[in-house]
Formats: sequence, structure tokens, C-alpha cells
Amino acid sequence: MSHTEFNFGDFLRVLKKWLALVIILPVIAGSGAFAYFYVTYVPQFTATAIVACSAKQTSSGNIDGSTLSTSKEVAKTFKYMMTQSTTLQDAADILHENEEIEYNAYNAGTLAGMISITQVEDTYLLNVSATASNRIVARDVANAVADASVNLAGEDGDLGFGQIAVIRRADVPSVENGTGISIKVALATLVGLALAIGIVFLLYVTDDRIKTQEDILRSYNVPVLGVIPPESVQKRGGVVMAANKHAVEDLITLDSEKNFLFTEAFKTLRTNLSFCMSSRENHRIAVTSSLPSEGKSLVSINLAYVLAENGNKVCLVDADMRSPKVHKYLKIKNDIGLSNLLSGQTELEKCLFRTKYENLYVIKAGALPPNPAELLNGKYMDALLESLEKIFDYVIMDTPPMNIVSDAMVVASHKAAILFVVRENDSLHSEFKESLRNIEMANLDLLGVVVNDAALEPKGGRYGKYRRYGKYKRYGYGYGYGYGYGYGYGGSSDDENDDVPPRKHRAAAKKKKREASDDR
Repeated sequence: MSHTEFNFGDFLRVLKKWLALVIILPVIAGSGAFAYFYVTYVPQFTATAIVACSAKQTSSGNIDGSTLSTSKEVAKTFKYMMTQSTTLQDAADILHENEEIEYNAYNAGTLAGMISITQVEDTYLLNVSATASNRIVARDVANAVADASVNLAGEDGDLGFGQIAVIRRADVPSVENGTGISIKVALATLVGLALAIGIVFLLYVTDDRIKTQEDILRSYNVPVLGVIPPESVQKRGGVVMAANKHAVEDLITLDSEKNFLFTEAFKTLRTNLSFCMSSRENHRIAVTSSLPSEGKSLVSINLAYVLAENGNKVCLVDADMRSPKVHKYLKIKNDIGLSNLLSGQTELEKCLFRTKYENLYVIKAGALPPNPAELLNGKYMDALLESLEKIFDYVIMDTPPMNIVSDAMVVASHKAAILFVVRENDSLHSEFKESLRNIEMANLDLLGVVVNDAALEPKGGRYGKYRRYGKYKRYGYGYGYGYGYGYGYGGSSDDENDDVPPRKHRAAAKKKKREASDDR
């Protein structure tokens, strides 16, 4: 494989995905073989007579041991003569005298396609074999050719080189040649199975998609900070399944009816992120992906929300001025925003939009400018970020896909750590590699990876054991269990609400933190 070594577990998952092919193709092969052989199959039977050749025969009729070597050579001569048309025609004449079966249509040419003469290794014996679709015919032809061969020596061996005698006549064969229909059908079924597995293996080795978080951990030296399940799930037949897999309009973390798994995944991301950011001089995070539709906006908005929910003052900046999404998902008007700020048309205070969610502010993208990359790299960008850091604990920037335009790299160059989003079974290794090369070449700071739209595995799978905690979601405590995705960051939680203090204490703590931020 181009991106990683062969992994048997991954291959089994792919095999399971294509289980229908693995079942259907052998069935088709076996059924086809049965139909073919049932219609066309003609059984074949082989009968064998044995003749002995000698260079000299004693008065008692026994072969003289001293002439054994010479007899072997004589047998080779008789073998040749028995396949000639004269001998075969004599055999046909013998068959014509048979009163049980009509052999008049048989001639030397007919018999030539039916017989086989072989010398038994290291002996003077010849096997005279005849093959036919009729058991009786096979016996009669073998015996006729053997009888005709006796005449090759002439009377009293007057040919001068030896004699030949039939030592065992052919019997009616009881077993047909080769394999029957059932065995052939079984072989065809096995061939179909091998072909199906081969096709699946080819699909596996040529599939460039990132299939699981393990794909990233095995292939790249990059931490996985979060694994996000599908945005909406439903239970069907006891199995949790994705519903509307690629929808991002319904941001469940922000809804009153929260999806427990989805919410907890973002809280785990928050926990892991807090460890990674603890030693950094700033809390600027640029969220990006290789290509569109990998979920960067979903991650940006929900990450901003869970950070704000935890008492942090957060500013979410829509830095994707080419295709802004944040205002659509938050259902607010994109009138004035980042493009207006970076072009010097307005002031920060006029662009800071306070959302209905506590501690969460948004700077919208604003009007589409003709030069987004130039604006992001201009003199106002550094000043804007420095101003935001004086007000907010975190600045989350939703940026364009890295492999499409350079905007994300420009944003990251302003001392922002990159949080990279990939979509399971959708994002490509080749595109991800290209993004990593660009990040490395530009000497940018890669914080880690978020695997979006990760498959749900029932009964003890990736999320299964945490489903039992779902009953607590109605209380709104926001437990962050920390599943330990990635490199072991999940051993504990940064969630101040994990201990569930009294509501008034939580409110007082948040008020104190806001006052401290305002003083800065």
C-alpha cells in the first residue's frame, strides 16, 4: 500500500464491508459450473489391458531373465507399431465381429482418438488403454487393440525381433475418469471465493481513504486529539447508526436536545486541547482540512462552544472569507465582519457579535473580498489577533481548506496552532500527506488531528461502553469522561463542572473569571 503497511484487522473490516460480494460471487461461480456441467458433461471411462513383450521366449513359455534388457527395447518397438493404422484397423475388424454392440462405424481413425499405449517404467510391459463414454465400449476397444497387437510378431515370431502376449485383459471400469460434477462445482465455488477475496484485497490496497484513527496513528507522527461520531444518530435493531451522515446544519452540541456521544466527543477534544495549549504563549487555533466537506466548520463551532461552556471566553472567527459558513450555521446575518476589519473599514467593537451562548463571540466573514489571502497577511491581522487575545481566552479561526487555497497557511503563520480535520472514510491519505508537507515546509505549528464522522461501533466498540452514561445528559452536567483518544491525553478532564458544584458556585466562578478577563 502506498500510505501504510498491510493491516490484517483493517482488511477484515473491508472484507466485512464487502461480505455480500464474498458470498454472492462463489455462489454464482458454483451455480454456473453446475449448470454448465449438468448440460455439457459427458462421463468418460478408461479400461486397460496389459501385454508383455520379449526378445526370446523359452520352451516353457517364460521370459528368460538374461534377455530382460533387450525385451524392454523390444517393447518400445511394439508400442510404436500398435499405434499405426494397420494395427488399429485390425482391432476395428475384431470389434466388427462383436454381436452385442454395433461397432461397424468404428475404424482405424476412430480408435486412434480413443487409445493410449504406455510402457510400464523399467519393464517390458505395455498398458493398452481405451477411453470412451460407455464403459463396455472402453473395455472392448482396449481388448481389441491388445488382441490385434499379438499378431504383430507373426507366426512363431517371424518378424525376427520378439514376441508379444496379452497377460491381462481389460475389465469393465467401475469409476469414471477424473472428477465428477460435484467436485467440479466445489472447485468452481472455491475459485469464485478466491476471486472475491482477491477483488476485496485489490480494493483494500488501492483505497486511499483514511479509514480509522488507527490509520493516522500508524502512518503519521501526529497526535489524534479527538474522534467525533456522526452528528446525528439513531438506534435501529439495537445498533447505533448514523442518520444523515454528512449533515452539518444541525449542530447537536448547540441544541437543547443534545446527543450524548457527540457532545462528549467534543468535551474530550476540549480536554486534550487544554493539555496541548497549556504551555503555549497564545491560544490561537486555526481549524482547517485538506479539502472541502471534511467538517472543519462543524469542529470549529462546536469546539468554540464547549470551550465557552467550560467558562472560557471564546471568539470564533470565520476566516474562510471565500466560502463562509459560520453565520449560516449560527443563523445570523453576515453583514459586517473580518473582511471589513482587515481592510480598515471598521473597528473591532463593531464586528464582535455576541451569540446567545454565554462566553461565545463571533467575528463573521463579512463581504467577499477580491483578495482574501492578501488581507489575512496584511498589517491588520497581527494587530487584530493581539487585540483579541487581550479579551478572550481562546481565538478559534475557521479557515479554508489547505490544499485549495493558501489562506489557512497564512492564518497559521500568525502564531496560530493548526487543528487539522479529516473525515473518516472520506479524506484521502494523498491529500493529507500533501497538507503535512506544506505545514512542515512552512515551519507551521500542527497541534493535532480531529477525526470527524467516525463510525459508531455497537457493544463494546469505540463508543459502546460510554452509552450507559447517556441517561445523565438530561441533567446538563456536561461530564467529560475523557476516552483517551490519541496519545493518552484523556486520562483526566479539564472540565470544572465534572465535580458538579452547586449552581451558585458555578455562577460565581464564571463571573469572577469574566471580571478578570475584563481587567486585562
